[in-house]
Amino acid sequence: MQCQRCQFENMPGQTQCFKCGSILACEGRSLDVHPPRMHAWKRPFRRLSRVLRRAKRVPVRDKPLSTHWDWFDDYRGETGPLILSIIPGLAHAKQRRFRTVRWFVAVWLLCMVLACALFSSHWGWMPLGLGAAIHAWIALDAGLWKILDSAARRLCVLMVMFVILYAGYRLLIQAILWNFQFERTVLTIPGEAIQRGDILLLRPIEDPSPILARGTLVQFQSRMVGNEARIAAIGQIIGLPNEVVGIHQRVYHVNGIALSIEDYPVPAWMPMSDHQVTVGPGYYFVSTEYRVRGRQNQTNDAIWRLCLVSASDIDARATMLWWPLNRRHSLRPD
Repeated sequence: MQCQRCQFENMPGQTQCFKCGSILACEGRSLDVHPPRMHAWKRPFRRLSRVLRRAKRVPVRDKPLSTHWDWFDDYRGETGPLILSIIPGLAHAKQRRFRTVRWFVAVWLLCMVLACALFSSHWGWMPLGLGAAIHAWIALDAGLWKILDSAARRLCVLMVMFVILYAGYRLLIQAILWNFQFERTVLTIPGEAIQRGDILLLRPIEDPSPILARGTLVQFQSRMVGNEARIAAIGQIIGLPNEVVGIHQRVYHVNGIALSIEDYPVPAWMPMSDHQVTVGPGYYFVSTEYRVRGRQNQTNDAIWRLCLVSASDIDARATMLWWPLNRRHSLRPD
């Protein structure tokens, strides 16, 4: 039998070519194109078994047993850049890709400057929050951002970082200004460009023995007429110990010498009639906007006695007009 491929003459009865191995003859069997089908009543069970097999998780035998600290292994390599990002841009500078965040660092610095300049006002918290948000984004972009594979996880981690940094900023500012406080004044002093509602920067007085200068704005403990409760108030020192303070034609007089009405204005609540009082040792005559209940039933001596403040009751003195920003300046007493 001759092979159709290589033309080799094979022995009769062979099914494969002895030389090239080609098939010399094929069995003439017919193929059934209609294989047996599953019965109709078995099909729902077959469909159910497929769903169950699809839901079944095949265990990976090469994977080690999981522990509670597997999540730490995923993020352990990014803790270093995250710690360096306490200073924005430091981790990127070490990775030699500071150019990618240089504009964000510049905006962060601008926000911090504005937050310090506007601190203690309602506008001061806006740049502080924006700076904390930019700082959080820079910290995550140092390496942790590419590990978080979903937008929800990125947003959640970003919010957590924002809250931590915002709280840290507030604690840092309070630590820096631990010896200062901010209070609103009720006084209007044209000579110092101070208006009612301005915020003053106050510094506590640790030693009350030195005599404070005339014109100093101080915070003191005041006791109202007919009220035993003591409240903190801000006033201006007019009379020093052992001086005589009086009012004539709505102008303060100290030892008979008239003071400037621009630098030492007389409050509106003061009695219209002329009166004078002697300041005792260890006391100051402090002018402020008192709220005297039943003023028409009080004598001039009782009302004027409100202005005599002991040196031990003076808690702090104003060193700067802090807010508004366009009138910010240091307060230098006479």
